Amino acid sequence: MDAVPPPARTRDSGPAAGPAVAAPAFRRDIQGLRALAVLAVVLFHAFPSAVPGGFAGVDAFFVISGFLIAGILMKELAAGTFSLRAFYIRRVRRLFPALLVLLAFAFAAAYALRPPREFDEFARTAISAVLFVSNFYFWRLTDYFAEGAAEKPLLHTWSLAVEEQFFILFPLFLFLAWRLSRRAVPATLIAALAGSFLLSEWLVRTAPTAAYFFSPARAFELLIGAVAAVAVPRWRPGGMARRVASGIGLAGLLTAFFAYGPSTPFPGISALLPCLGTALMLVAGREEPTWAGRAISGRPFQFFGNLSYSLYLWHWPILAFARDIAGFDFSPWVAAAAVAVSILCACVSYYGVERPFLDRRRDGLPFLALGAATIALVVLAGATVVLRHGLPGRYSDAALAMFAARTDFDPRRDSCHTYDHIPYDQTCHFGDASAQPDLAVWADSQGTALVVALGEGARPARRSVLAITASACPPAVDLDLPERRTCREHNRQTLASLTGDARVTTVVLAIQPDRYPDQDALMRSFETTVRSLREGGKSVIVIDPIPVMVTDPPLQVGRAVQRGMTPAELGLPRAVYQAASAPWRAFLMTLQRRYGVQVFDLVSRLCSDVRCHVFDAQAGVLYLNASHLTLAGARLVFAPLVSRLYGPA
Repeated sequence: MDAVPPPARTRDSGPAAGPAVAAPAFRRDIQGLRALAVLAVVLFHAFPSAVPGGFAGVDAFFVISGFLIAGILMKELAAGTFSLRAFYIRRVRRLFPALLVLLAFAFAAAYALRPPREFDEFARTAISAVLFVSNFYFWRLTDYFAEGAAEKPLLHTWSLAVEEQFFILFPLFLFLAWRLSRRAVPATLIAALAGSFLLSEWLVRTAPTAAYFFSPARAFELLIGAVAAVAVPRWRPGGMARRVASGIGLAGLLTAFFAYGPSTPFPGISALLPCLGTALMLVAGREEPTWAGRAISGRPFQFFGNLSYSLYLWHWPILAFARDIAGFDFSPWVAAAAVAVSILCACVSYYGVERPFLDRRRDGLPFLALGAATIALVVLAGATVVLRHGLPGRYSDAALAMFAARTDFDPRRDSCHTYDHIPYDQTCHFGDASAQPDLAVWADSQGTALVVALGEGARPARRSVLAITASACPPAVDLDLPERRTCREHNRQTLASLTGDARVTTVVLAIQPDRYPDQDALMRSFETTVRSLREGGKSVIVIDPIPVMVTDPPLQVGRAVQRGMTPAELGLPRAVYQAASAPWRAFLMTLQRRYGVQVFDLVSRLCSDVRCHVFDAQAGVLYLNASHLTLAGARLVFAPLVSRLYGPA
């Protein structure tokens, strides 16, 4: 996300040797668009349900950046003053000072707050951020069992990486297109836009995570802005057309902010609404302000437009570290305080760092050398942390043991658990290896610890358990999940195989329902699974939904131990869990009445009257991350189920 400051006011270039170009003059409506975009992103991160599509603010920034920078470059090409070196100096001058200050703060906070594994990972992300490749790094960090990507303090730098990868190549691309045929520049940009868009839409359907982070799949958004600057200025709309266009553009942008959500396939076609909305406003306000432009041109919008780059930089790390500090007590009030602190830090960054380095009196500074020094400094600091394994000497052995709970998962996970589909005849057996399985666990990733606990109970009884688990793929037949295209077929084949397998008499179903946005569709599909299994003669046991924590349990338990506090009372208030899980638990009671399924009660094992716990004095840490049990936690929680199925140990 770039927030290039408005250049000095210039006049439109005339229709000379090349295509007309929008003047990069200062426009209050563009500052207003920046304000809308950054506020949408910040509010989405702090209060996701308030602005569920606020992530589209990043896409608005992409369009604005493409519009402004393409306009500037085309003017330089027309005037014969184009210089790659000058362009890269402007980029370094614009981005690096504030980014370096932010990274220095983040390193200090991570040193104080993050245990070795997370500090090591933070250092790696800092290196990727300053090298502008963090989009690829976070794309790689999509292991479902890793700490949630949304908790990474530098996650938001993925958009900076996408922009800089684009702008490393775009000036050269534009220069070559200009040299080959000045008049064909608009058509060349449109062709590139179309290619990127088609790639994005294909990836949204086949590899959604790649579509989100892969810069070629995002390039069309920046190119929409470039086309608006280079190709559209030949259009001279009348006053009414401009007013209508600006209104439609603003409505499109706001609609995306409030109508989109985490389940919206993105970017692809869905990104066109905020991107084209932003482009319409940019084009409509080119000649003179429109009513929609004036509506977002007031002082508050100018204030946040000025702060947009710094506020974007600061808000996410502060929210992430606020979660570390608040722990299980992170609340909307804490989020609001974090946003307020972010605005304060953004003001200091803008007035104390950004503006001074953009002052013409700094023109003589060797910005390329300073940029290289910044990269070297961050890489050196990050490499030091990585080579010293996250500096474990900051913590006691007892605290390190608590942190290590995040590795207490099935050692056979890589071969027995899948993101796609393991054929039924190749699924793993847990328990007595010589016994034919008479029980199957069919689940999303919630089943991985469960099947180990059941397998350990089955072994003394000379029985075994079949493990059918797939990440983010619930046992809900015919449920469509855009991010897991193979899930539907996996579930169909699993149901057919289970109902046809006479060896398996009991099926245990487990699911984390709150991770799937369409709850109605999930319930319908899950009921189809239960009904089909019962009609196939199988006994069915359904596991209650697990309490999902608001922060990382091993981190919080380890920190409590480090401070000499007891972790026994750490966890989620039981009332919060009951409110969140009430619809699903009521649904399970309905299935129990209709089909005679058994529902295993997790609450009595994990929760007291007041709190759902993450630590037990005998078992230790019960969660390996916010939503998955450790093996120790599974052994404790599912002991009654093991006794019911296989007898006492």
